[in-house]
Amino acid sequence: MRKKLLLILMTFTLSLSLFACGSSKEDNLYGGYDEAYYENLSRFYIYYALAFTDDPNADLDAAGQYLVKNGVGALQVSAVQNGLPEYLDESFICFDGLLNSLSECKEEDLGEYKDIIKAEPTFWDKKFPKLTGYDPNSTNYVQVVKSGKTITATTILDYENRDVKVTFAFKSYNVDGGPTSIEASPIYTKGEIMKKAGLNTGMGIGIVFFMLVAMSLIIKSFEIIPIIEKKFKKKNDEVKPVSPVVATNKVATKDETDNLELVAVIAAAIAASTGTSTDSFVVRSIKRR
Repeated sequence: MRKKLLLILMTFTLSLSLFACGSSKEDNLYGGYDEAYYENLSRFYIYYALAFTDDPNADLDAAGQYLVKNGVGALQVSAVQNGLPEYLDESFICFDGLLNSLSECKEEDLGEYKDIIKAEPTFWDKKFPKLTGYDPNSTNYVQVVKSGKTITATTILDYENRDVKVTFAFKSYNVDGGPTSIEASPIYTKGEIMKKAGLNTGMGIGIVFFMLVAMSLIIKSFEIIPIIEKKFKKKNDEVKPVSPVVATNKVATKDETDNLELVAVIAAAIAASTGTSTDSFVVRSIKRR
């Protein structure tokens, strides 16, 4: 019985040791490939891209589209011999994205290109190496990190004035399918980052303040518009009284008609009393008492 228990214990211990060895080996692989594979692949892409971006006469758009559609041609043989994927013969996947982003980076006055250097670990890399994927013992010039179903391989290009970070993204379950995206971006100092952040914050506050002033003016206009309408209404009311003038004319015409009738009656009475005609005298005025 004791021998059986000892045998079971030894078998269990051996299985654990084998499992530990296997897991440690798998921990060094990313999608079935080690860091050296990603470094060789990134170097191949970067050196090929630098050959185009350093040529002022090169048509980057045409070159990128052609290589993505047709692959690297004769270089594919040497690429495969150096352990690079066979898909490069058919398509230089995402090479156009690397060309375009590198050409945009060169607008920052990078200076002269020197070499590929190893990325310096950040505070978080040192503090949480398991979370960030940082390996302090790694001697490779590419930092490979697996996060969920995505693998990123990051390398740094050393320039005279400003370094450039190049990041390759892969699907962890289909690394052989090539990178899903390649992006190059200049590396800014902390002071430059803080300056940009301050400018963005200032612009944001300015836009908000401007919108608040505009809204307050719009709201204030709702109070002013009724006052202006009342003033225009008063002016219109003052201009309208024209009808009383017509009434006065009518009254004057009526009085004039009455006076003529009165003159005719008086003239007839005088003619009757004197026995003369109305044509023999003229009534010049009538005075009422």
